Amino acid sequence: MKNNSMKRVKELTNELNTEKRRNNDLLKEKSDKERELQILHAQLDSVQRKTESTQAHPQQQKLQTLELQLKRLTEDNIHLNQQLAQQQQLTTSSLVNNGDSSNLKVQILNDQMKKLSVDNANLEKKANSNELLVKEAQKEKEDLIR
Repeated sequence: MKNNSMKRVKELTNELNTEKRRNNDLLKEKSDKERELQILHAQLDSVQRKTESTQAHPQQQKLQTLELQLKRLTEDNIHLNQQLAQQQQLTTSSLVNNGDSSNLKVQILNDQMKKLSVDNANLEKKANSNELLVKEAQKEKEDLIR
């Protein structure tokens, strides 16, 4: 009986460690996407500053490219957050179903999920803000062309 309990604890510990590694991988991937998003924001800002001094057509292509990249990164970020949330839910339900009474593990995973949700919301706000800036820049460009 004791060996079975110890064996089960070891299995649960291994499972938790696997889930932690998966969560860390998802967090790293999310972090990479956030860095890429920041780079794109910087490029977008640079393009917007050059609006008045460059030709309309090449700038329009650059803006469209940056908008598409921004949209793709936002979608990737949402997808990563969904994957992470699913992974954390699986981990939580696994711990509960396996009779592991460690509420601390569940609380940690829930806290991580909340943090990622807040981060995701902030990134979505930034993306929306940048989309508005792009639209304003396009409108200004059109006004300059007229």
